[in-house]
Amino acid sequence: MCAVALQALPLARAIYSTAQQALPQSSVVYRLIIGSVAALGAFDAVSGASTTIRSPNNATGTVGQAFSYEILVGPRSANRYYANPLPDGLYLQRNDILGTPTTIGATQVKLTASDGSHSVSKWITIYVQPPSEIAPPSFSAQPQDEDAVEGETTTFITDVLSTSPASFQWFFNGTPIVGATNQELTFVNTPQVFVGEYLLVATNVFGAATSQIARLFQRVPLVDSNAVWTYLDTGRSAGTLWRKLKYRDTKWTNGPAALGYGWGDEGTVVRPGLNPLKPAITTYFRHKFVVADSNAYAGFKLDMQVDDGAVAYLNGKEIWRFNLPARGAVSFRKLALANREMPVQLDWVSTNFYRPLVLTGTNILAVEVHQAKTNGADMRFDVRFSGLVPGL
Repeated sequence: MCAVALQALPLARAIYSTAQQALPQSSVVYRLIIGSVAALGAFDAVSGASTTIRSPNNATGTVGQAFSYEILVGPRSANRYYANPLPDGLYLQRNDILGTPTTIGATQVKLTASDGSHSVSKWITIYVQPPSEIAPPSFSAQPQDEDAVEGETTTFITDVLSTSPASFQWFFNGTPIVGATNQELTFVNTPQVFVGEYLLVATNVFGAATSQIARLFQRVPLVDSNAVWTYLDTGRSAGTLWRKLKYRDTKWTNGPAALGYGWGDEGTVVRPGLNPLKPAITTYFRHKFVVADSNAYAGFKLDMQVDDGAVAYLNGKEIWRFNLPARGAVSFRKLALANREMPVQLDWVSTNFYRPLVLTGTNILAVEVHQAKTNGADMRFDVRFSGLVPGL
């Protein structure tokens, strides 16, 4: 069929030329001839007879590095492109194959370009090679600082890329740890917290790489998870003065954490607002604690169990917001960004901050907890506040 159409093309063009001279533009015959020639021309332009995919037959990428390949068509352009199958990590964006390869190997890819009626195709090979044939290991994930109290387990985690088998050795304060020859380091802090500096050296036949230093701090509890908090559960706005130390909260209620409702294991059950048919969006909590010497700590850590969102203030200054907009004032009618479902509702979320925010003497920790829905069936709040000591 294609051959017949191509053989008829010169005759159609001759008829078109003669008709254009002999007939007026309003002629039905003239319009029919123009349509026939246009159809044959489109077929000729997009079919394999004159238009091809002109981009290279092969392309090479590297694991972990950006990849780009443009599908080129000529002499006429196309408006639809296809490429299938593609190596892991690559995708098609119009006539470009983009992305970051993740898997080593060779993939036969069928490219197709189309004008919507006709198409041309071509097979190419995309080769994905390792990051380097000759290279020492590299760290794609570094160990992070941790903290612990006696009896807790500490784990330092890394991710190492290596094109050949690698060996590992962990160091503590510059000394190799006997038997610590895995990519991950886990130990129990008994009979003490093994505070100090940890790092990992990874080695293969081409060289070695050293991780960044990760520190282990001793965590000293300043506010326990069963602490007694004063709270306001009316569902009304508390304003802004409630965040400060000198605010008088004598009319507020108090009780031990965990505080909330709808769980069944609360230390204190709070009201879901004044109207049980319309639960409050925001509940307010305050707790005073004393620090004998804030300079004794390298930093401080706040752990919070919250359903759904919260803003935390220390001595009147905001130190953290969770599951709420990152910027701007937060009104008592502001809903949390997302509803936290089980089991994440019971997860502890954490943030660290430094000495100047904590006073030697009495401090006030104030937290407002926000619901994600106006008809929420449960709410939960608990806090651990700790000082971090770099050595015993």
